[in-house]
Amino acid sequence: MTAEDPTATEAKLPKEPAVAAGESAAPTAAPATATTPDAPAAPRLSTRERRALAAASGQARPTPPRTRTPGSNPMKSLPRRATQQRWARKLHIWISMFSLTLMLFFGATGFVLNHTEWSWGQTPVTTKVTGTLAAAYLNPVDVNTIATYLRGQQDIFGEVVSNSTSGTSLTIATAGPGATSSVIVDTSTGAFTATKTMNGFVAFLTDLHRGNSVGKQWGWVVDATAIALIVISLTGLVIGILNRSRHWSRDMLLAFGGLAAAIALLLLSAP
Repeated sequence: MTAEDPTATEAKLPKEPAVAAGESAAPTAAPATATTPDAPAAPRLSTRERRALAAASGQARPTPPRTRTPGSNPMKSLPRRATQQRWARKLHIWISMFSLTLMLFFGATGFVLNHTEWSWGQTPVTTKVTGTLAAAYLNPVDVNTIATYLRGQQDIFGEVVSNSTSGTSLTIATAGPGATSSVIVDTSTGAFTATKTMNGFVAFLTDLHRGNSVGKQWGWVVDATAIALIVISLTGLVIGILNRSRHWSRDMLLAFGGLAAAIALLLLSAP
């Protein structure tokens, strides 16, 4: 083999066009490429659509069949706790609204009772009445019959709270809201002296609060108010326990803190 002449090799290579003096070589153009417009972004699929696509492609996870418990109600969407809280709230609101006036009354009169040293502008008024009972009231002597006569004829107020006899002298004490009276009867002659004391409107209200000689009907009102207070307190506690909010711990701390404070005050006030 013979060595190839290098000049012959150069002659075979393609020659570049000559550049005239004073001209710069033109830059080599980059190969043209086809430009395509930007493709639109794929729409975001919801969870339901992704699951539908996965099920169509056979990639969905098998869902176990739902079994219905006998006696269950599939239409009931609220959990048991929410139902209990709802009814506790309704009872709390209904009873509070129904007994609102009585709550205000007992709260105000309780404040008055706690300050017996204040007169509240009330001055007791005492009057005396004298008279003679008919013989029919003295044979035999009946305290309730005499008290009924005095209430009707002499404006003696209240129910009989006590009576006592000493020789021929009979003493009858009556009391009602805001009023007291004392009647002394001479059973031998029928002469009597009744002393009536009217303690004022504030005393009338406080006697209603305490239930002193107020009759059966008002006693029922006092009992109903006490029951309403108990129900309102318990339903409020139930609402606080079932309300799983971020303030649940604070509410429970306040409830049991108030209970502990009440017990401590009772122990300190005990003799």
